[in-house]
Amino acid sequence: MEIISLFNRRRLKWIRKGKIMNELQGDEAYEQLQKLLKEKHDNFRVMERQVNIDVQMAYFDAAKKIKEHLPKADVVLENVGKLYDDNVDVEEKKTLLNQLASLDDVKAFREIETFNEKAGENLGDWANMAYQESLIVMESAFSDEEKEFVSSGMGGKGDKLRYFVTFLHADLFEEFTDLQKNLIRKEVKYQFDKVNAELEDEDILGQYFMFTCLIPLEANISVLFRDIIDEINQFGYVLGENFLVTNVKRLSYEEVDKFIKEKMNDTFDELNNDDNDDEEKDN
Repeated sequence: MEIISLFNRRRLKWIRKGKIMNELQGDEAYEQLQKLLKEKHDNFRVMERQVNIDVQMAYFDAAKKIKEHLPKADVVLENVGKLYDDNVDVEEKKTLLNQLASLDDVKAFREIETFNEKAGENLGDWANMAYQESLIVMESAFSDEEKEFVSSGMGGKGDKLRYFVTFLHADLFEEFTDLQKNLIRKEVKYQFDKVNAELEDEDILGQYFMFTCLIPLEANISVLFRDIIDEINQFGYVLGENFLVTNVKRLSYEEVDKFIKEKMNDTFDELNNDDNDDEEKDN
């Protein structure tokens, strides 16, 4: 079994049989994901539930350690009752869920499946992660090929991951007009239809056109969004060339605004440093 956790456009990490195999950046991450999907075809599952990235990382780290010293199946199954015991510590229950999810055992899968439906707030996300891992373990056990589990902070549906995207007005001191909003909506729908992507919702505030969407794993999201921007700007300079995209979590207006302003300040600082370097060379 191979677990892939795609955190954002710039980072790709996967775990194979509990061992962290690699961590890649930028285009290399995208190329590796495409290679994997081409090799495995339909043998992967996207986690639909939105689970906080920190929880996912904690789960993956715990899963890795558990597999190094996994007790025998009968020993683990004897402790299932602890999951429902209010006197048992939450961390002990998490460990038990990791152990159950690591077993190639139908009974272990059924126990996780049952608990996952009843897990409270403290263990809901952890139990769901265990259920997804156990499901992939069982599917791999009953098929000729290993299955892959693809996850991100914002979840997904079918063969698609969910993303939060923000387009910027070409003039960050201006707000989008109704005509510009409609133009963006139409072009997004047109380009999305071509790659079988889905627009879920939108939120237009001031100079930011923010939306969430579902995009197939094989689609190149960078090319997709740049095509949208280029097509729209044929009708005038409506959108800035840069855009924000993440599948870690949905951002608020305040978070988007802070991020954009910090990036702008970083850019100005770089330009000023370049100018100063040029002046020193001239002198």
